This record gives sequence, C-alpha cells and structure tokens, in this order.
Amino acid sequence: MKSASHWLVVTLVAALTACTSPVRPEDAAGDTVADVARDVTDGGFMQDVPNDVADTAADVSPHDVDAGPDVTCSLGLEPCGVDCVDLQTSETHCGMCGRSCMGTDQCINGACAPRCDPMAGEMRCGTSCVNTTVDPMHCGACNQTCGALERCEFSSCVSNCPVAGQIACGATCVDTRTDNNNCGGCGRVCGVGQRCMTGMCANICSAGQTFCSGTCANLQTSVTNCGMCGRACPMGQMCNMGVCSITCTLPTMACGGTCVDTTTNVANCGMCGRACSAAPNATPACAASTCGLACTAGFGNCDAMATNGCETDVRTSLTHCGACGSACTAAANQTATCAAGTCALRCTAGFGDCDAMAPNGCETNVTTSTSHCGMCGRACVAPAGGSVTCAAGACVPACLMGETICGATMTSAGRCANLQTDRTNCGTCGTVCPGTQSCVAGRCMMLCPMGQTACGAAMTCVDTTIDRTNCGACGRACAATQTCVLGACLSNFQVTTMTTAACTAASVAEQLDQRGAIAAGNAAVVTVGDGLSVRSNSTTGTGPVAITALMDGLVTDLGTNTAYVLGSASGPLRANTGLVAIDRLFRVDPIRMGWIPSAPLMLSAPISVNTSTGATSPIGVYNGSGRIVLHSGSRVFEILVPSGMVVDRGALLQFPRTLSESWATWGVVQIDAGRLYLTYVQSNSTIARIRVSDSQVETVATFTDIGDTSGFLVVPSLNRWFFSFEGVSQVGGVGAVNEFIASCPATFVTTAGDFRITSLSAVPATCTVIDVTAEIGDDRGAMAVQGARLALTGDTATASVGTSPFVATDVRRAGPPADHIFSDLATGQIWGLFVGAVPLYGGSGLQTVDRIIPLSEISLEPSAAAVTLSAPIAINTSAPASTMMFSGSGRALIATNGRATNIELPSGVVRDFGPIVLPAHANSDSWAAWGVVETAVPATRIVFIENAMRVSRFTLGGVTIAPVATFTNLGTTGSFAFSALRSRWFVQSKGSNQFLGLMPPGEYLLSCPATSSIL
Repeated sequence: MKSASHWLVVTLVAALTACTSPVRPEDAAGDTVADVARDVTDGGFMQDVPNDVADTAADVSPHDVDAGPDVTCSLGLEPCGVDCVDLQTSETHCGMCGRSCMGTDQCINGACAPRCDPMAGEMRCGTSCVNTTVDPMHCGACNQTCGALERCEFSSCVSNCPVAGQIACGATCVDTRTDNNNCGGCGRVCGVGQRCMTGMCANICSAGQTFCSGTCANLQTSVTNCGMCGRACPMGQMCNMGVCSITCTLPTMACGGTCVDTTTNVANCGMCGRACSAAPNATPACAASTCGLACTAGFGNCDAMATNGCETDVRTSLTHCGACGSACTAAANQTATCAAGTCALRCTAGFGDCDAMAPNGCETNVTTSTSHCGMCGRACVAPAGGSVTCAAGACVPACLMGETICGATMTSAGRCANLQTDRTNCGTCGTVCPGTQSCVAGRCMMLCPMGQTACGAAMTCVDTTIDRTNCGACGRACAATQTCVLGACLSNFQVTTMTTAACTAASVAEQLDQRGAIAAGNAAVVTVGDGLSVRSNSTTGTGPVAITALMDGLVTDLGTNTAYVLGSASGPLRANTGLVAIDRLFRVDPIRMGWIPSAPLMLSAPISVNTSTGATSPIGVYNGSGRIVLHSGSRVFEILVPSGMVVDRGALLQFPRTLSESWATWGVVQIDAGRLYLTYVQSNSTIARIRVSDSQVETVATFTDIGDTSGFLVVPSLNRWFFSFEGVSQVGGVGAVNEFIASCPATFVTTAGDFRITSLSAVPATCTVIDVTAEIGDDRGAMAVQGARLALTGDTATASVGTSPFVATDVRRAGPPADHIFSDLATGQIWGLFVGAVPLYGGSGLQTVDRIIPLSEISLEPSAAAVTLSAPIAINTSAPASTMMFSGSGRALIATNGRATNIELPSGVVRDFGPIVLPAHANSDSWAAWGVVETAVPATRIVFIENAMRVSRFTLGGVTIAPVATFTNLGTTGSFAFSALRSRWFVQSKGSNQFLGLMPPGEYLLSCPATSSIL
C-alpha cells in the first residue's frame, strides 16, 4: 500500500507540472485536474484516460508507462512505477521490477528462494534452509562445522565415538579421563613420570614408594624423607626402616648403635633384634638374612621345620640316607639298607640284576631263567634237537620222549637222539649204522622202501598206515574186527543192503520242519526239526515222543533277564525227588532254552529243600534284580547273582498264599528303601508282599479274578508281568483243563538301589493270552525269562514263548533242536558236537568244535563227561552244501572246508584224512547232510543220499559214485541214519514219498530193514 504522503507528493507534483509541461503524445488533451484520483488508482502503470491532466515535458522517466512524473528513490532502492523498492528483498520486484516470488518463496539477494521455518529449527545458510540443531556442517550456526568424529546434537557438536566416555581429539577417539596425551581435554599431555587419572595428570610411584614434593621416595630408606615426607636425616646418618641412624657400610646396618651384618648375624638375622634360636641336634645359623640351623654331623633337618631341629639321622634313614631327600629306593625283587649314610641294595634270594639297569631292579629269576641260570650270565645250552630248562638255578637239558642226549661234554650240550631209529646212535650213543642200513628198534639193518618200516624180529618192511599187525607203529596190532586206515585201527563196517520192504512210517509233526540231523541209538532214533528233537523206537520207528527239557527249578535275574536252573551235583533240580541240597545254578541256553551242564554258577553255601511235599509245599522261589531268594518255609536265603554268594536273611514262618501243584510257589523279590520283601499270590484277587524283617503284609495289586495262578514273574525291561492259570480268568481262557500264559502291563521302580512293583494291570484289552496245554501239559509253576523268551514248566515239558508280543505260533517246547548229534554204530551211543559248553547249532556261522559229549537217548542231555578233541575242528554251520556228517563204527567223519576229518570214539583223537571233493548229494535244512562212514580195506568210504531215488557210496580220494540202494521216491530229505545193532535204517522225509500210501504229506520218520557186515 502507498503511503498518504506519497500520494500527496505525487498529486502536488502533477499539479505543479501540469501548467508548465507540454502534453505527452500518449495523453489525450482535455484531462481535468479532477482526474488525479484515477492516476492514483492505476498506480502510474496504466495509460491515462482521455480526461488525464497533460503530462509535463519532464515526465519522461522510462519507468512511468503513462509518462507521468518520475519518482526519486533513496540510496539502495529502485523506482518501480511510482514505488521505490529494494530489488534484493522485494517479493513483488525481486531482482527486477515486476518479478514476483510466488507461494512460500522469499526474495534473497535479488533471487527467489524457499522460505525457512524457524519453528522447525531451520536457518538460511546461503540460499538453502538448514536445520542447525542437527546439521554437522552448520551446527548451531551457518558454516559452523563438526569434527570428523563428532555429530551435531541440539545445535552443539558432540562426540560420536563408539565407546562410552570417549571424545574425539582430532581424528581419534580418546578417553580424556585416562589418556596421557589428552588428559582432561584434547592435547593436554602429562609429563614424564606422570599418568592421567580421572582427567588429571598425577605422579607415578612404584610399590613401597611415596610421592613427596614431586618425586617418589622410599620412606624406609630415603635420607630426605625418612619415615615421612620432608624428614631429612642429619649429616653422616642414614635412614634405616624409617629411622635416622648412624651410617654403616654394606652389607652391615646399625643395630643398637653398632653396625652388624644382618645377613649372617645370628642375633640380628635379616633385621635388628631378630635372634636365631637353637634346636635339637643343631646350632643356630644365619644365612642370606634368614635364620637356619647348622645340623650336628649325622643329622639333617629333612622336614624343613626349625622347631624340631635336625630331626633325621641321615646315617641310617632309608628315606634320607646321607642327605635329606636322598632316599634308598628298592626296585623289583630288592631290599634297601642305609649304613653310615650310604645306600645299599641287595637282590632278593633267587633274583639277579642281570641287565645292570637300576630302574627295573633285580629283574631276572635266576632259579628259572635259561639265560641266567643260578647267576647272572650263566646261560643254559640245549642239546641239538632238544630243549633246556633252568630249575632251582641248575640247567636241565631234555629231549622228546624216547630220545637220549648223546655227545654231551664239558664244552658241548650234545644232541638228542632216538636210540631206536638214529643211525649215528643206534641202540647206544655213538653206535653208527654202516652204509645204507637204518636203525630200527635200536638195531642196524637194511633200509625199507619209502613209505615202509622194518618191523618184527625179522625186520620185515611194512606200510604202517595199512598194516593191521603194525598199524601206526611196529607191533601195534588191530583187533580182528578192525582195519588199519592211515595208521589208525578202525572198526570194520560196511552197509550191505538197504531194503524198502516192511518199512514203517510215523508222523513227527512235533518237530516242525526237519533240519537234517539224525542219529540212531540202542533203543531209539532221534530226528531234529525246527521246533524240537523227536525220539522214536529204533526197531520200528514208531511212537515218536518229543524230547523236551523239564526244568522244575527255573529262576531269573530280573536285572539282566538271565535264566538259571537250581541244581546240585546230580544236575538240575526235579520235583518229587526228596531232599535236595541246592549248591549251584545252571545257565539256560538262550537258543534251545535247555540247561547248560558245564561251568555252573556255584553257591557259597548249599541250601537244603524238600522237593516231595507236593501241593502243601511251604517252599517259595522269588526272582529279583541281581538276586534270587528261597524261602524254605522257616528261613529266608538270598542268592546274589552272578557271584553265587548265599546270605541267610533269618527266620520267616510260613504265611497264607495260593499253593501250586509242584514243589514250590513262584514270586518276586522287592527291595524298598533297603528292606527285603517277598511278593506272592495271596488269592485269585490279590497279590501281596511280606517284609522279611518283621512279617508285615501289604497289598500290591487287586483283581477281579486271575484264576488259579500260584506264581507270577515280572520283566521290568518290558514293563510287563506274566502269570499262568488253568481254565478261565478275567483276562481270558477257556475250558476246564487248558493251561494259559498271560502277559499284562506293569510298572516298576528300579533306581537308587530299589526294585519294587508300582502297578500290575490285568485289563483284557491290554493283555495277551495264549494256550500252552499242548506244549507243557499241566502247569507245574516254574517260570523264568531268558533274553527275549519266557520259559515255563509243565508235567510233560518246558516250553518257551517270545516275551513281546505273545504270538501263539511262537510257542515251542524247550530243549533241542539238536543239530549236533551223531552215533557210534558199534555201541549205539549217541554223541553231540560241542563248542565249549554250547551244542553246535546250524546257521550260527563259523564255529570251532572242541569237544564231544555222550548224550542220553531219553533227553539228549549229557550222560557222561565231555571228551576233549585232540584237535579242534572248524565248521561253517551256515554253508550246508559244503559239509557232511557221517556216523561210523567206533568213529565219525566230518567232511568240511574241503577236508575229511576223522574222530575216533570214544577217545576223541582227531585225524586229518586229507582233501575231499564232496560228491553231488541231497542237502538238509541244517549245517550238514547226515550219512554213514564205512571202513573197508584199504579205503574209507561214505554212504549218503544222492537224491530222492538213490543212496550211494563214494570212496575218499576217488571219483566214482556207486549205488547202494535205489527207490521210487524218498521224499524231500538229505540225511539218513543206520543201526547195525537193530539192522534198520532210518530217514526223515518231508512231503510225499513212496512209503506213505494214502497218508497225507507231512513230516515223517521212516524205518526200514537193512543189513551190514563186519569185515
């Protein structure tokens, strides 16, 4: 808006100039004075209307469009029309008249620029708006720049260092509280001997010094600061322990006005007034400012304790001989002494320090060492071909049995010679046979051809490998019924006929699928299947009976699921055999579930029980973790396994419980807080436990009806419990006499030394029940778990079943399959092949048979002591096509690994009969095919089933197969047995065969007539 004075000036100027100024061309003539207002309105920028006053000649300003009168402006302003404006700041005339800054812009230095917002902290710097509260280039003011390690915060430059407490000094972040070059501020450097502490430079003094007047001083020794800063000692005195005193030269110091050497002075040792005291066996001493002892000769301060002086007599002490720490140490087989301060070592009688090495002592037993016999360095020399030992310090030369030492002198040990055969020592030492003669039986005679030996008074040359009168050696004659084969007398035996007339066939379904093993005894023939072995009459082959194990004394270590059978020297315990002294536990074979006769677990004391009390028996058998407990009816005996330790747990009278039909009842041992409990079946609805220490009875579990069960077993590893019953129970069962075994859930505590039952369930939905009547007959109560199988005993047999889960088809009678059997055809004795104490079993891989054991025809259990073979026999039981087993007269032959190995019976002598290439033959389902070995001059022959239509003969070392008997169809079989005593031959056959007629296919034992001859 124009000011009033402005318009007044304009009006006056226009009025004054209108009288003198010529009319401008653009003005119309005839403008009136009254037209001034219209000029005011158009601001001088519009042409005057025709009524305007005529412009004067002076009104020629180029800014005045209407050529009105010119405007005169003060310094710094420019006229724009009738206005004087600052073109540097005018928003309507920015830089030039008529240029307007629109919107939010403003005019800065004649140019339009954005408008800054002071409320937002903006300030104009140059032509830009900047926020000086945070802009590091304009921090707090334009062009006020922050350092490289600083940031702008609230219009001030602050440190941008990463560590708290640091600031930027130049291009480096420093902590001015501790930085010696920037102490308290950038560039403030601490002087030498100073360091920055809490932002201030302070002097540094080492330990034991004090800062005094700008320097570090030891107040204990400083003569200018003695005892305290500023206290100076008088001239000629020194500072000692902070006290000024007279001056003494090193290494002496002033003590009581006298200079003394405190490094050695016993009255002032290390410091004034510290006197060294005397002690036993010593005089006081001071060395290196430390009190010590000067020990009396022969004594030492070996415990480094001054109070007891020189306590050790080093003249005799074994641990401090001659000097402290010098111990007399005896090594192996030595004794040590100390005399006059010197150690002496003496070897124990019978030993010597022959290697002169002190660390291993007297290492050599000179009573037995052949290198140092009697004394070090005295070596025994063996005679040539012999051996030598050292006994009681003397050399003892020896030769093999039958040999003599010849040629021994003071300088030679001689050599061993067989005076019966040695040509240079024939009969006596030094007798030499002339020329080509040999020494035979101690006499010189002519040599026999290779492979022959001179025998008899006439010294006849014979082949001792086949000569019946000199079999294996001169003068060793075979019996009339024997033949010499490879130097061994073997009973003559040969199959002459195997007929098909008058045969009998009996089903052996009990054995399940045949395995091949077969052996004929005196009264029975035994065949083997996957489930059992079966015993049949050896004359007729009829009446097959399953061979099973009756184990009335079954017990279990529940901690390892290991089964044992209670027993004595007579074997496993059997019910109804009267008073038995139980002194051992027989282990149970995990495959056959039969007892292992060898290496029983012996008890530390026998436990006597009466097995003939029947259903009224007071005896209880309780299985536990690491223990088995027997309750005799009056006392409790704990057997710890596997140690066999027997502990008498004291008296416990008989208590009410469900009785069994056998010699005992079965239950579980519990350990609860260290107390022993016997857990038993109290009734068909309750299982209880009784505490042995005080007879207190507690209920463990209750049921609706668990039948007539009298015993039970638990398996903590499966969280299951097992019980048998007859007839019915809440978990199942049918019939009045059928026997069942039930498996149900259970829970236990087996930690912190406790073993106790926490629950026993009998919910049908979670239990499994199977019928075992066919396998065991009537239940007898005994039950045990071995590995993953459960065994239980009845009147007729012991059966086993997998513990988890129960499968009815998995139930099988315990005992063989006896894959290891063969027979002696001369005696009818059945034998078994054993690997240690375990019978050989087909399909178990490479096994080493090392013994044979006579077996009972009734049970196939050992009937006599084991016979150790003279050499072990390796058999691959998983390769039946390459192995055959042959029974013979007084012998057996195993063809395996490409060699024929003969076993003499009953001696167990093993002979290698050389390589054999087995002829084509029918295989069995086990580790071998079974047949017969014949002894016929001069060879050994085998008789075997070649195929379903022929039994054939093959001579060892030969290539020809000859038929012995032919058939229409023997069925599926690879094995047969022969009884020379019964004149029968036997074959187990599967499927259809020529002997069955209308009988259905199945597993059968065939028995037919046969003849044999003794040559």
